[in-house]
Amino acid sequence: MIQITEMTNNQVTISWEKYPDADGYEIFWSDRELPPEQYRLLETVPAPCTAYTLERSTHVPHYLAVRPVKAGKAAGEFMTVRTPVHFIREEQIERLNRGLAAVKTERGVFLTWRMLLCEVCGYSEEAGGMTGADYRIYRNDRAVALVTDSTNYLDESGKPGDVYTVAPVLNGEEGPACEPVDVWEREYLDIPIQKPEDGVTPRGERYTYSANDMSVSDVDGDGEYEYLVKWDPSNSHDVSIKGYTGRCYIDCYKLNGRLLWRLDMGENIRAGAHYTQFICYDFNGDGRGEMAVKTAPGTKMTVYGPDGRTEREFYITMPEEDIGRGYSHEDSYVCSAGDYYEHLIGLFMGWRELPEVVNGQWPDTLEACFGIPERYEYPLQRESAGALADYFLDVYAVERSPKNDLRRFEGFIYEGPEYLTMFGGNGEELETVPFPFPREDDGLRWGDYAMSRIEPCNRVDRFLSGVAYLDGIRPYLIVCRGYYTRSCLAAYDFFEGRFRETWKVDSGYVPMKNPFNDNPHDLTGIDPVYGTLAGQGNHSLSAADVDGDGCMEIIYGAACIDHDGSLLYSSYDRRPDGVIAKLGHGDAMHVADVDPDRPGLEIFNVFEGAEHVPYGYALRDAASGEAIFGAYAEEDLGRCMIGDVVPGVRGYQCWVNGVGIYDCKGNLLDTDTPGSNMSIRWSGDLTTQITDGSDYLHQKPTGVIRDWSHGVMLTPEHTMTNNGTKGNPCLTADIFGDFREELLLRTADSSAIRIYINTEVTDHKLFTLMQDTQYRCGVAWQNNCYNQPGYPSFYYGSDMEFGRVLPYMKQKPVLYLAGDSTAQSYDCGDRPQAGWGEMLLSYLDPGTAVKRGHREDCPFGQEVRYETRHFIVDNCAMAGRSSKTFLEEGRLEDIKRYLKEGDYLLIQFGHNDASASRAERYVPVEQFGDMLEAYVCAARDCKAVPVLLSSICLYPCRENEEGEKGAIAAALPRYAEEMRRLAEREGIPYIDFGTVTGNLLKELSREETAGYYREDKVHLTEEGARVFSCLAAEELKKVIARDKNKTGGTGGERNGKADI
Repeated sequence: MIQITEMTNNQVTISWEKYPDADGYEIFWSDRELPPEQYRLLETVPAPCTAYTLERSTHVPHYLAVRPVKAGKAAGEFMTVRTPVHFIREEQIERLNRGLAAVKTERGVFLTWRMLLCEVCGYSEEAGGMTGADYRIYRNDRAVALVTDSTNYLDESGKPGDVYTVAPVLNGEEGPACEPVDVWEREYLDIPIQKPEDGVTPRGERYTYSANDMSVSDVDGDGEYEYLVKWDPSNSHDVSIKGYTGRCYIDCYKLNGRLLWRLDMGENIRAGAHYTQFICYDFNGDGRGEMAVKTAPGTKMTVYGPDGRTEREFYITMPEEDIGRGYSHEDSYVCSAGDYYEHLIGLFMGWRELPEVVNGQWPDTLEACFGIPERYEYPLQRESAGALADYFLDVYAVERSPKNDLRRFEGFIYEGPEYLTMFGGNGEELETVPFPFPREDDGLRWGDYAMSRIEPCNRVDRFLSGVAYLDGIRPYLIVCRGYYTRSCLAAYDFFEGRFRETWKVDSGYVPMKNPFNDNPHDLTGIDPVYGTLAGQGNHSLSAADVDGDGCMEIIYGAACIDHDGSLLYSSYDRRPDGVIAKLGHGDAMHVADVDPDRPGLEIFNVFEGAEHVPYGYALRDAASGEAIFGAYAEEDLGRCMIGDVVPGVRGYQCWVNGVGIYDCKGNLLDTDTPGSNMSIRWSGDLTTQITDGSDYLHQKPTGVIRDWSHGVMLTPEHTMTNNGTKGNPCLTADIFGDFREELLLRTADSSAIRIYINTEVTDHKLFTLMQDTQYRCGVAWQNNCYNQPGYPSFYYGSDMEFGRVLPYMKQKPVLYLAGDSTAQSYDCGDRPQAGWGEMLLSYLDPGTAVKRGHREDCPFGQEVRYETRHFIVDNCAMAGRSSKTFLEEGRLEDIKRYLKEGDYLLIQFGHNDASASRAERYVPVEQFGDMLEAYVCAARDCKAVPVLLSSICLYPCRENEEGEKGAIAAALPRYAEEMRRLAEREGIPYIDFGTVTGNLLKELSREETAGYYREDKVHLTEEGARVFSCLAAEELKKVIARDKNKTGGTGGERNGKADI
C-alpha cells in the first residue's frame, strides 16, 4: 500500500506500509506512463524509513514506484502511485492570431492555420491530435467546409483571387473569423528586403551584403510576426580569421516588406557568426516583442515611417561614466596591424604588472615564456619590448605554426566599451547597460596565445545568448561569453522595463602555467564553485526543464546551469586510458525527448576533443549529464543530428556524420547518414526532414528538403543558405499555419526572404509549436553561432502519443457539482434561465476554450460535462433536488463511481431542503448536517476534497419575505450555519455563498439586481449566473489554495496561477 501524504507546488511526499524483512526500499520515478520496470531509479532508502519526498513540480502528474529490497535484491513487488495535478502553471506565451495562409497548388488552394493553445480541451490518440475547437472555412464570405481533424484544408474549388477566412467552432457555436487573406501567387511568399549599400575596408577591399540569420517576434502586438533579418557583409569572419569586416545590420520587417527599423551595429562590433546574437522575445510581458543584443559605441538605430522615410535616428545611450572617460560614438577600436604591434609592445612593457606574473603563476620574463635565454631587464623599456614583440611575431609564433601570420593581424577589436542593449519592438532604446563580462584583455588569459595556433581575440570573443523561463512562468535573458576555456553566463529579467540581474556564473580563468605554451582546453577554471564549467560549452546553448522542477535550465554543452544559477552538473567521464576527463566542447547539441520510453529529456552531442576526451559523441541523460550510450573517437566528428527519419523505429534516431545512425537505445541502424546542418518538421506524417545533404564541406546548399522515406520534398530555386559549411537556412520555425515548420531562405540576390510552406494535407491536429515555451525559446536562440534546431518539450514524431503533449491533461482535476436548480446547467430552450454551475469553468480557467458534453454512461440526462485543457467541471446539479432526494435517486453514487484523488466534490444544497411543505424534499435543519456527511464521506472515500457551499441569496424583495418563499428565506441562514459547523468539525472547506452573493447585491441598484433573476425571484438569468459563477470561482480559488496550504503550502510565487 502506497499513498500520498503531502503535496506542495514543488514536491510530493509518499509513504508506504513496512514490508517484512526488507532492509531498504528502491524509489522509482517517471514523468510518463510506463511499466514500473522502465521508471528511473532515484535512490534506495534504508529501512525502517517508509516515506520519501520527490522534489518535482506538481503542475504535471508523476509516477512513483516503491519496491522493497533485501541484501541488494528485490524482496517484493512494485507499489505504484500516480500523483494528481496540484496546480496550474500559467506560462507567458504570445497572443498570436490565426496565422492563416492560403497557397495556390495544382489541385486548388491549400489553407493552413493555427490552433491556439487556449483552444485545446483534450486529446485523442485515435484521431491523432488535440481536441477542442473545430474550424469553419469561408471563401469569399461563403462557408465551404467545417474541419474537425486538422488545421489545414485543400479547397479544390479555390483559385487565385479568392479571399479566405477561418472561424473557430466550439459546442456548435462559431467564434469571430480571422482577418481575410489573399491566395499566394506561388508556392512560396517573398518578403522584399532592402540590402545595405556596399562598402570598402581600410585596405581598400570592397564588400557586399547578403541576408543572414533571422528571428521572428510580434513587435507591435497585433498577433502577427514581424521578421528580423541580420545582414552580413561578404567579408564577415569567424573569430579565428583575421581581416577587416564590414558593419553588421539588423532589420525589422512586416510581412508585406515594410521596413520598420534598422540597427547599425557600428564598426566596433565585428561581423561574424560568433559576435552578434539577437534575442527577440516579449521580455516585459506587454504583448510586444523586444530585442536584446550586444552593442558598443557607434551602434545606431534608424526608425522608418510608413512612407519609408526616416522618422528617428539615434545612437545608443552610453553610460555617464564612459562619457566621463572620454569615450564617444566617434571612436573606432578596430585594430590595424600597426595598432596590434603597438598593443603588444604595451602588453610586454607591463608584463610584470599582470596579476598572474605578480602571484608567480606565469613566468616573470617573456624570454622564459618563449623558451629563450633572458636578454632584457624588467620592467621592459619600449625598445626592449619592441624587440621581444618582433621576436614573438617573426620567430616564436611562426615556429609554433606557419599559419600564425600575426604581422597581418588586423580588423579585430580588443579594447573599448561593450554594452548590452534592449530595444523595444518599435525600435526605441529601452536601456543600455555595461556588458556583464568585459573582455579584460585580447584573449591572453582566455588561452588565445597558448595553443600552437595563436589566435588573439578568439576564445575571448565567443558569445552566446538565449532566453529561458527560469521561474517557470516568465522569460529571462541569458547572455554568455566564452566556452573553450573561461565560461561566463548571466541571467536578467526585464519585467519592469529595466535590466535586473538574476544571477551570474563564471568559471574563472583556467590557471595556465605559461600563457604562450599550454593546453587550456583540458583545464578547469579557478572558481571553487563553477571552475569545472570551463571548456564545456558549445557553439550554441539550449534551455529546457531537465530536472522536472518546472523551471528551465541552461544546457551549456557538456554542463548545465540550474534555474537558480547553481551548477547542476558538469559532465566528466573515463577515457579508455582510465583518465577522468571533461567531455568538453563540441559543434552540435540537441536537447529533446529523444527516447519516448524513458523518463525525462536527453541530450545528444558531438565532442571535438578527440583522444583528450571520453566521447566523440554521446546521448546523455539531461537531468544528470550521464552518458546513456556513446563512443570514444580519436578525431573531431564534426556534426550530429536527431530526428524521426527511419520508418518503424521507435523514438528519435541519432546520427553523426561519417560514423552512423543509431536508434535511441544506441543500436547501429546504418553507417550511411542523412545531412546534419539543419532539420525541419515538414512532413504531414510527423517525421523529420533534413535540409540539404550530408556532404557539408563540399556542397552548395540551397535549402533542399529531403528524407529517406519521402526523398526530395522541396527543391527551392534561386535561394541560398548561410554561414558557409554550416549551410543553415535563415530560419526554420512554425511561423504561421498549422504546427509544421516553414523554411525561410534568402534569395540568391538577397532581394527577398522566401518563405516555403508545406501544402501536403495532414490529418493531425496540434496547437502551434510557438506556444510551447521550450520550442519558442529554441526559435529565439536559433541564430546563435552554429544554428541548431529547437525542440518542443514533448516527443514529436510519427509514433508520438498525444496524451504526452500536455501531460497535465492526463490527470485533470474534476470538480463534481452536486446541487439544485440554481447551479444546474440548462439548454438553449430553457433560456433566459441559467445556473451558475454551467459557467463556473469559464471563470476558473479564464481565456481557454470550454468544451461541453455529456458523460456517456451517466444515467441522468441533465448532467453536463465542461472541459478545458486544465479542468473538468461535471455539473450534476438537478432542479428540485435536496440533499436527501439527490442521494435517494443515486446521483451521489453516480458521482462516486468516478471521483478520484485530486478531484473535488462541490456540495450546495439548502433551498429545497428548507421546503417544509414538500415532504419528499424536506430535511429538517437539525438533520441537515447528518445528510451532508454522506457527501463528505463519499468524497473522502475516494481521496477527493469535499467543498461545502451555502445556497445563493434570494432576490431581496417583499415577495421573498412572505409565504413559503419567506419561510425558506428565513430558514436558509440556519442551514448555512449547519454547513459551517460541519465544515469546521470535519476540517473541510466551506464557502458562505449566500453571504458572498448577498453582499454583492447590496452594492447594486434594484434594477441591476432584477437583471440577475427570473420572474420567480429565485432562479437566475444568464447575467446572474455569469456574475455568481465568477464569485464562486474566486471563492473556490481562495478556499482550495488555503486548504492546500494546510497540507504543504503553495511553494512560492514562481509557480504562477493559484492552486486548484
